[in-house]
Amino acid sequence: MNALSTNSSRYTSLTMLLMIIVVLTIYRAATAWSYQHMSLHFDEAQYWLWSQHLDWGYYSKPPMLAVVIRAFTDMFGSSEHAIRSPALIFYPITTLLVYYLANMLTKSKEVGFWSALAFITMPAISLSSLLITTDVVLFIFWTLSLIFFAQALEKNTWGLWIATGVAAGLGLMTKYTMGIFAVSALLMVAINRDYRYHFSNPKVWVGGLIAVLIFLPNVIWNADNGWPTLRHTAELSSKGVQGLHPSKALTFIGEQFGIFGPVSFGIFVVWLFRFARQQAGTRTPTDWLLLLFSVVFLLVITAQALKGRAYANWAAPTYIAAAVIAGRMMVDSRALKIAMLATNILLMVVVYHSDTIVNWARPDATNGPDMFKTVRNWHHWRDQVEAELAKCGDCDIVTNTRVASAQTAYQLRGKFPHLYVWNPSDHLDNHYELDYSLKKPVQGKFLLVFQKRVPGGLKQDFESVSEPVVIKRWGKYKPVETYYLIQAKNFKGY
Repeated sequence: MNALSTNSSRYTSLTMLLMIIVVLTIYRAATAWSYQHMSLHFDEAQYWLWSQHLDWGYYSKPPMLAVVIRAFTDMFGSSEHAIRSPALIFYPITTLLVYYLANMLTKSKEVGFWSALAFITMPAISLSSLLITTDVVLFIFWTLSLIFFAQALEKNTWGLWIATGVAAGLGLMTKYTMGIFAVSALLMVAINRDYRYHFSNPKVWVGGLIAVLIFLPNVIWNADNGWPTLRHTAELSSKGVQGLHPSKALTFIGEQFGIFGPVSFGIFVVWLFRFARQQAGTRTPTDWLLLLFSVVFLLVITAQALKGRAYANWAAPTYIAAAVIAGRMMVDSRALKIAMLATNILLMVVVYHSDTIVNWARPDATNGPDMFKTVRNWHHWRDQVEAELAKCGDCDIVTNTRVASAQTAYQLRGKFPHLYVWNPSDHLDNHYELDYSLKKPVQGKFLLVFQKRVPGGLKQDFESVSEPVVIKRWGKYKPVETYYLIQAKNFKGY
């Protein structure tokens, strides 16, 4: 009778979770489809361009996301919906992995259920489900690595340590912050006396070697290209900032309430205080595992924020283990469950339908915030550039900013022969300057698509230059970007 009850409980919790995942995914897909006037963000457009030229690495990221996008666009084409579709598939898979992880660690199907719900409804996942980012793929490999690692610590089989190495290596080929996993793993072995023998365990080192070998092609690519990703990471984290900035670190921590959800992050913080107050002998290996695979990542990125720059989503893998913590804490509290779901779903609806809500609340508004301004009205912008491109004929395009390069390459794909980037100082601040810089004289016709300004001296750099045509890309209420379209002929050199 007890076995029957256990099987029924497992069937019910997993079935309920699957039903919720299906409903949420359909809702998110329908929401994404309704955003016909929303194009790719320039980061997404850049990822698409990478996918069209597969390599072992790119200026700012390893190649895994490009491979995933290429697989989906080969099947479904290069529309915005096709490029973003992996998120609608990968996040449900990660949710099921979180369910398995929580169930494995706590031996509770109900904890697994609520941990999975805390993950799939967290505000960052709701927003990211409508986009394509490296986190979409990283979450899967991080969660798999954690599942295999937790099992390998106990069972110590070759298969589990090899699986951990493979998952971690693929994670490194997705995003470099996967390296923080190794820090958490080393601390887990060092802190727990029963696991310290793993430092001399050959299975562990073989697993680590496999991860390194999987990651090695990207290291070689970086070496061959002057280590652009290291340079990019250093510049992104320190450009324009000096010294320590406690206010930025506090702001970053505050933003995590929006990333994980106000109630979920509050539960996580309460658990951290409880853990700190526990007597050393009462902390279980599961407690340490959840602590180290959540807090270490969060602390690393908080330290980065203290130095002056860290985006709110940089600590996203924190919330795999944190979701399990939240599930454990909520399982016996009906109030916490309701509060978590209500706040997360409310935030999801507000984000998804902010335009509709604003239009209803302020039907005659002519100004106000526009959270979609970076992706709005690119199709209209494309039509204007296409019209000028048609006048130019078979022209190459020259751009002068990362945004202009990304959107020109995507929006006008297949409609011009070559893309060049205006780079008279020969600096390398982005992928386009690394691979597309205009360096030597080129004969032919060009359409210059310059954002923000027209550089001086163009008439000396080209044989002929037309007067600029000024176009603007509009946000919800007002123009948000200005572009100058200039026809030119025969680039003579800077």
